[in-house]
Amino acid sequence: MEPADPTETTAMPTATIDFDEDTALSLQRVATAQGRSPTDIIRAALAEYLRQAGQEAPAAALPPGVGAYRSGRPDVSSQAEEILRDAARERRWP
Repeated sequence: MEPADPTETTAMPTATIDFDEDTALSLQRVATAQGRSPTDIIRAALAEYLRQAGQEAPAAALPPGVGAYRSGRPDVSSQAEEILRDAARERRWP
C-alpha cells in the first residue's frame, strides 16, 4: 500500500523538527521495532505531552492511520470481508 496523496485528504498542519543525529537514529530504531512510522511516534508523544500539560487535543474523529494509505482498489469497502478472508487464507494477515 502507498501513502495517500496528502492533497486528496483533509490537510493537516505540518511542522519541521530538527533532531541531533543520535535522537534521529533512536527514533528510527524505535519506529522500526514497533512497526510504526517516526511521524506516528512523534504525534503520539506530543499528544501525551500535551495531555500531561493539561492541553489535551480534542479527540480525533477517526483512529490514527485511518485514511493514511491507499490500497489501489476501488472496491475495498464493499469487498472488505472477502479481501480479509483471502488475506488470512494466504497468510498475508494474522
